[in-house]
Amino acid sequence: MKKLLLRIIIYYALIITFCYFFNFAILNPIGYGFIAIVLCILNLVLRPLFNAIALALGTITFNIPLLFVNVATLYLANLICLSPIRVSFLLMMLLSLLIFIADRILNKATESKNPELEKGTVST
Repeated sequence: MKKLLLRIIIYYALIITFCYFFNFAILNPIGYGFIAIVLCILNLVLRPLFNAIALALGTITFNIPLLFVNVATLYLANLICLSPIRVSFLLMMLLSLLIFIADRILNKATESKNPELEKGTVST
């Protein structure tokens, strides 16, 4: 649960920072919070399905479809939230790349330092 809340906070911070950096009007911060929540839920539910499809195509195309998985979930979240972020495809790709990097950092930071202790295979 803490990881989910941390992920929502990171998504919200990235979206607000992205809109501020590219001089978009930040009119409704609650709407950006809603898109962060929807994006987090979509990443938990649909991203594994998109990754499975992209991995099947990735053997032929050198994993290029994996780049568009985050863009697809970001566009879906944007459509569900009635488009609070109105940017071009390349800026949406940049935002999805930032979200991908943040996800990787979060996953690496929350991984256990000693997985043998979790499995119970190490005697103390």
